[in-house]
Amino acid sequence: MGCQQACKGVGDRGLRPLIERVASELDVEKPGLVVLRLPTGYGKTSFFVELAQSTVLESRPYKALYVAPLRSLIDDVYGSIRERMKARASTFEGYIGRQYQGSPGAPFLHKPVVVTTIDTLGMHVLKLPPAELGKVARRYCNGAEDSRGHYEVSRGAIGNSLVFFDEPHLTLSSTGLLRLFLVEFAYAAASGATIVVATATLPQGFMKALEDLYDDATRRTRVRGRKIVYSYGEGDFYDEEFDATIGSVEFDTKISYAQSFHQEAAKEALRHSDKRVLIVSNTREEAILAFKRLRALGASRVYLLHGLMHSADRCSILHALKGHCQNGEPHIAVTTQVIEAGVDLSYDVLITQAAPLASIVQRVGRVSRWGERRGVVHIIETPRSGTEDCA
Repeated sequence: MGCQQACKGVGDRGLRPLIERVASELDVEKPGLVVLRLPTGYGKTSFFVELAQSTVLESRPYKALYVAPLRSLIDDVYGSIRERMKARASTFEGYIGRQYQGSPGAPFLHKPVVVTTIDTLGMHVLKLPPAELGKVARRYCNGAEDSRGHYEVSRGAIGNSLVFFDEPHLTLSSTGLLRLFLVEFAYAAASGATIVVATATLPQGFMKALEDLYDDATRRTRVRGRKIVYSYGEGDFYDEEFDATIGSVEFDTKISYAQSFHQEAAKEALRHSDKRVLIVSNTREEAILAFKRLRALGASRVYLLHGLMHSADRCSILHALKGHCQNGEPHIAVTTQVIEAGVDLSYDVLITQAAPLASIVQRVGRVSRWGERRGVVHIIETPRSGTEDCA
């Protein structure tokens, strides 16, 4: 069955033309790989939200599994699905699960719709379901190696799913996370799952490596799956209306050097205190220092967001930021890499620490995102601009 049928009426709910085209060509009930490269702000994630909705409301025979490297992405997608479902169904809590450490919404990936992190899914693929990890560890320490938990329940669920890997390029900054993603990708391919890889900045070499890995994994298990690569701007895969909107934005770009990122960023943010300002640091430590510096200088409406915050606190802050952005209210958001992908916010000013090009592209994607005509981008290079800790 084509995905267009599963997502019937998606055009009426605001999906962009290229997403509708992908939906019409994807068969979600057959093995396959779809690589979807679209610009930031185009609505890649909304595609999964529609698939999740149709899975629940129309009792589809497949599961919808969303996988991302950042908890902020998971929380945002989970919230979007819940909001969409509230308007169309009175009872849906038992069908949707958010699964990662501290949020055990689907311990064995058994619900029709599951959103989870790459590291959590990796535990299931490696036959160590987090829900039973303590029991397995105790039995192993006591010399019993006969049980590793009910891992086949969750591993089986993966093969019966549409697996949507969102922004996998973010794993490139961590060797361990990258390896875990590749293991999951290979297992999903070998299991006959339908795989969608969605990103704005997937390097060509990485994309080729995924295609080769898919071919190898499916050949070993004799799975017959179709590969489709959609790259924005190649052939007729582009959206003139979207291009016209993005092309109309005028950016005032500045690149400077400073010994201290947090001090320079705080000073620049106060210069634009009448606007919506986004500060993005490469490390939690710098983000916290910038936040404290701004508070010490008397700035109001300052928010701190990073990956190690409690889920409830992170959701509360994102809710506040969305409210300020939608109402055009001046404020300052100090964040780390968690803001780079999947978070639908729009700012007037971006002050960012120098970072790899893929990260810069994602961060600039938070500027003038909702049709504004002007934006300011200030990139600050420091003696230590690395991304060794982007959570």
